[in-house]
Amino acid sequence: MTDKKNIFLKIFEYLFILTIILNFQSIWMYTLNLSLFLKKLLVALLAISVVGMIIFNGKILKSNFNKTMFASAVLIILLVIYIIFQTHGRTSALKIFIPALLIFFVVSIQINVVDLLEIYKKIVIIIACISFFFWIFGSVLQIIKPNLTIMSTWTGSEGNIKNVPGYFGMYYETQFINLGGVDCIRNSAIFTEAPVAAFVFSIALGVEELISKEKHKFNSIILCAAILTTMSSTGIIYMVLLYICKYFEKNNKYKTIKLIKYLSIPFVITLLFYFLYNVITQKLTYNSGNLRVDDFIAGYKTWIISPLLGVGINNTTPIIANLSLWRREFTGLSNSITPLFAEGGLYIASIYIFSFCSGIYRCMENNNYQVLTFIILYLFIFVVTISPFNYLTFFMLSIIATIKLRGEKIEK
Repeated sequence: MTDKKNIFLKIFEYLFILTIILNFQSIWMYTLNLSLFLKKLLVALLAISVVGMIIFNGKILKSNFNKTMFASAVLIILLVIYIIFQTHGRTSALKIFIPALLIFFVVSIQINVVDLLEIYKKIVIIIACISFFFWIFGSVLQIIKPNLTIMSTWTGSEGNIKNVPGYFGMYYETQFINLGGVDCIRNSAIFTEAPVAAFVFSIALGVEELISKEKHKFNSIILCAAILTTMSSTGIIYMVLLYICKYFEKNNKYKTIKLIKYLSIPFVITLLFYFLYNVITQKLTYNSGNLRVDDFIAGYKTWIISPLLGVGINNTTPIIANLSLWRREFTGLSNSITPLFAEGGLYIASIYIFSFCSGIYRCMENNNYQVLTFIILYLFIFVVTISPFNYLTFFMLSIIATIKLRGEKIEK
């Protein structure tokens, strides 16, 4: 009976993580005549998977459950207060807050959240392998040709639609980039754009290198390759920072090697700043860099209209009104900070801030620097990627917050 329960539990855990990934701006979420159905389906699958995980999880500690119930009750009260006093976007807020509470509850009662992160990593590695294969043999070498086309509403401009070629429903060519006068197709896998794919791949790489007890070089290689093929500066910076942190964190019994590491710190820091300077400078010479800067400016202008409660969840009209005139045709945002503060105000943003601060504090208290590195690197990509109210964000925030909630130390 126990074996059967474990099998069912695993099925619901995989369904839970798959739902979270598909909700994170997968191309089908923004496909004409499919997006509405898929959004409803994912809500149903999330609810089913959460109920299944609770029913078949035989390892729930009473102390965990009591703390989770208390924390959930506090969250519900906070969110109800927000909905009462914020008159704009109440329906949108409910559609976002209910899944967030479900995810928080089921993550909080877990004995070991590392199991869920491992499942996430395994699914993403499969996506990375498939996307890398089609990027090489389809997008680059053109040995394999696209065999379908979908109509995507993710265009950066509201109301516009574009045709996106795909390969057997497993890989889509959503973006091009000009490198040295040559138009290259970016690997966006099954997501709306390459930076989103890089975000998903980066978290999996962080799990592999910083959380997993058993590490496999193949996993790291395929995830790094997938990140590089997205040609996302954010993903590449994440990867560089990750391996620099690991370089200095790794203990060595030889004093000579330790001395070399310490002596190399100024050199590595200089190289890092030079690399970041070049990446940022190159970004600012193109529209993508200017768009990012303008997003932050527009976000600040919108936030000061209503600093505490914001202008309302998914109420993008005030933000668009504050965008520069030169980019009014490109109204899509590029970071999480702008909608988080502008739409949710300090009230909603404080929940995110508390989650990060509590997780960081707990890791420092336990001298758990690998998990601390994982949290800080996630904070970096969260800030500069548009992902404020997705299931994946709620999943990561729940894990980070419950390190403090349950006093958990992830063992290495």
